[in-house]
Amino acid sequence: MKDPLVYVQRVAERARLDEAPVVHATNGVMAAIRAEHYRRDRVLPWMVAASAAVAAGMSAQLFTIARALSNPLATLFHMSATLIP
Repeated sequence: MKDPLVYVQRVAERARLDEAPVVHATNGVMAAIRAEHYRRDRVLPWMVAASAAVAAGMSAQLFTIARALSNPLATLFHMSATLIP
């Protein structure tokens, strides 16, 4: 063989003569994709719940801090009330 592509061309000619098998693989492939998609997305609701819990805790803490910062004399008044008998 002088031309290295002759072998590839012969295989291609034989492949054209073969008939494709009649197989319906679509349902199996789609089921596998759905299962993989479901496994991958199972983490998302847990992350959303954890983020919401952290956000609720931080907003409660920030509300307390903001109240103390908005009226600093009230904090001093409460501290003096506990320190002075």
